[in-house]
Amino acid sequence: MTVIYIILALVVLYFVDKALKKVKPIEPQPKAKRTRTKKGKFVADDPSTPQNEAWVGGKSPKKKATKKAAKKTTPKIKK
Repeated sequence: MTVIYIILALVVLYFVDKALKKVKPIEPQPKAKRTRTKKGKFVADDPSTPQNEAWVGGKSPKKKATKKAAKKTTPKIKK
């Protein structure tokens, strides 16, 4: 009976190992960086070209949505 359990465990380990090899590791996205000149100043984007020269990799980061400020209300004084 124990031989059956050992064989079953080996079969399960074989298929689990095979499935884990197929899974690709998740690569983190590189953080966007501004392109700089030799002196360290930022490079501007040239609008006449399709590529974005201002950012390394050619893509600028997406802008975060800003929160709207809550309106301040003053209590009305009754006379």
